[in-house]
Amino acid sequence: MRKNLIIPFTLAFTLGLAGCQSGESDSAADGAESTAELQGTVLARVNGEAITESMLQQHVDQRTGGRGGELSPEMKRNLLNELVDMTLMAQAAKDEGYADDPQVQARLESIRRAVLAQAMVEGMDPQNAVTDEELQSAYEEQYTVDAGKEYHARHILLEDEAKAKELIAELQGGADFAALAQEHSTGPTGEKGGDLGWFAPDQMVPPFAEATRALEKGGITEEPVKTRFGWHVIKLEDVRDAQPPALAEVEDQLRSQLARTKIEDRLDSLRTGAEIAYTDNAPEGIGEADAAGAEEGSDGENGSED
Repeated sequence: MRKNLIIPFTLAFTLGLAGCQSGESDSAADGAESTAELQGTVLARVNGEAITESMLQQHVDQRTGGRGGELSPEMKRNLLNELVDMTLMAQAAKDEGYADDPQVQARLESIRRAVLAQAMVEGMDPQNAVTDEELQSAYEEQYTVDAGKEYHARHILLEDEAKAKELIAELQGGADFAALAQEHSTGPTGEKGGDLGWFAPDQMVPPFAEATRALEKGGITEEPVKTRFGWHVIKLEDVRDAQPPALAEVEDQLRSQLARTKIEDRLDSLRTGAEIAYTDNAPEGIGEADAAGAEEGSDGENGSED
């Protein structure tokens, strides 16, 4: 049964080594132990090293993606035993010198920085909460200022270009589009007279969308339109201004987008105030690319002010 517990070890085992880096003294370890005990109720000790309630909760979150909910007593026992095993392996790794390996130390440092960065992002949420005014402004900018057009069209889908041209000739002679679609279209809308309902251009493949946009209301394509589905004869029934979604439908999406923007702005300010020097060992051109990006951003801001 324990073999099934090996898989989740990778991250937690690596984190378990975090306190075992080269040069760590016993007194430092004792200090870390005291700190661990302050973080929650001690659930177990492994060779004197505490495993706390908060450590178990972190492990639960890692294993369940933060969707642990209410765990059964059996599941909690299993997860606590995983932590015990991880602690044993981390202690053995320290004793056997793995913590002194430069690659292990590099991985530990990378994980430490990632955890701190994530903590900062999570800590920014309350102080950078998206306001209702910001939400409304973003909604109006993205969905109501230029909502675009929606089209109501019919089409007849055919496998043969020559047949499509024949039907266009019949339509130009006064034939009923819906009747021809019901009789000849190979598409699923044929039985409905080729009626596609209302759609935005980006819902259709580009050749179809372009041909539809080029038509006047009531117009029919003079030539068959080729797409990966076959040959189309298209009739534009009507055009209207696009109907934007209600704010409630896109609120979560907009809040996430605005929150990301705030984080990116904070990162930009950190970069601006930092001294970042790439060495000759860094990937070729990285400094030049960053400088070019900064210059473009500056030019863009100047242009928007004119």
